[in-house]
Formats: sequence, C-alpha cells, structure tokens
Amino acid sequence: MKIITNKNFYSNMEEFLDEFLDNQNSLDGISLEVVLARDGVPMSITTTAYESVDNELIKQIQNTKSDNIKNDNIWPLERVLNKLRNIKNKIVINFIPIPTIAFAQDTEAINKINEDQVSSLFSITNKYPALNFYISSLSRNIIFHLKNRETKNKIGVILSPYDDSYVDVDFYVFPPEMLNLSIMAEQLSINKELMISCAVCQNIKTVYEFLHNPKVKNLNEIINKVAFISNYPIIAYKVLKI
Repeated sequence: MKIITNKNFYSNMEEFLDEFLDNQNSLDGISLEVVLARDGVPMSITTTAYESVDNELIKQIQNTKSDNIKNDNIWPLERVLNKLRNIKNKIVINFIPIPTIAFAQDTEAINKINEDQVSSLFSITNKYPALNFYISSLSRNIIFHLKNRETKNKIGVILSPYDDSYVDVDFYVFPPEMLNLSIMAEQLSINKELMISCAVCQNIKTVYEFLHNPKVKNLNEIINKVAFISNYPIIAYKVLKI
C-alpha cells in the first residue's frame, strides 16, 4: 500500500521533514504545496487539505517578498529540497499559481504570466535532477505549460468538480468527492498513475466507505496501485489497508 505524507498543522516544517526522513523507507513519497512569493521565489507552505488551501495565506505569500516571510511553516522550496536531496521517494508538488483573472481578456498576458511561473518553479527543481518529482496543479493552463517543457518530471492534474474537462497527463489526483470507479479503472488500464487525497480524518473515512462499497470488485488492485496522500499517514494506513 502506497502512502504519501502531507504536512499538517501539528508540526513545523523542520519537524515534518525530519519525521519523513526518519520514515522514508515505509512511505511512497512526500507532498508539498508550493506558492510563489512576490519576488517569484517558490515557497513550500502548510495547508489543511491537499485540494483546499488557505486563500488568505496564499495571498499573503504572493504579496510578500521571500526574504520577509518569517514563518516556521513556510520555507523556500530550495531549502526543503536541499534537506530532501538524497531521497528516492516521490516528491509530489501541488503548484498553486498566481490568479490571472484580472487578465481574463488577454490570452497573451495570461500565457506569459503562467510561463514565467512555471519557469520560476523549474529554476529550483532543475537544481535537483536526481529527485523524483511529480508536479501537479488544479490549473489546466499551468498544466499546459508544464507539459510543454522538456522534462523527466511526471506531470499531473488535481481533479475538481469545477472543471471536468479531460487532460492527458501522467497522473491524476482524486479528491474524495471525485472518486469514480469507471474513470479510475479506465486510467489504470492505460497505465496512468492515480493518487487519492485523504488529507484529513474525515477524508480518510470517506475514502474507506468508497473502497468498501460492494460495487468495488477490484479492491486489491486499487489498494495496490493507487497512492494515498494524507496529513495523517499512520491513520490512513491503518484504516485503508486490507
């Protein structure tokens, strides 16, 4: 069973990373939410759930230069990756872009902003070619720019009820409310990688109920092939394992 750990509010960034490093042999990977500071420096932040982030915190970071961000829960991505530089596990990045709604009628401006954002992210990840990056986003526009780069990184999409358009990527992240047996089976059949977000305890309960529905005939395959992202990896493992 594959478990990817995501940070919760009960530890600061250093404690979270140290705990991951101590348990890396029993985990499939680590998940990081990344936001750009005002000066374009990628920052790794803390959220309460993989698919739902604190908009006020994000706005604060996006409007603050990285050198002025003094918070034990918010580190420059480069500092995080330097601490993780020797791991073989997956590093799943949820890239949260700067909103471009103010340029809604200017496609060229939106593309330039998003291309610059992707460049800022890659300027850091490219310094660590040995690491196993899985980069995802809710933004279809960001994913378009990620896919256009020559990279060995896996590119994925976080599924959302607000945008059900299909995009062909390497992996898909399902929030609990988007779980769908037929879609999951179809993607597994063409060797796509799947992840399920069960960040908080209520999510874990929802995922458990979905997996143990009598309609789920291929429970072993799902459990063995799908990775579960959680703020509480030990609880997720104990509850979801067969």
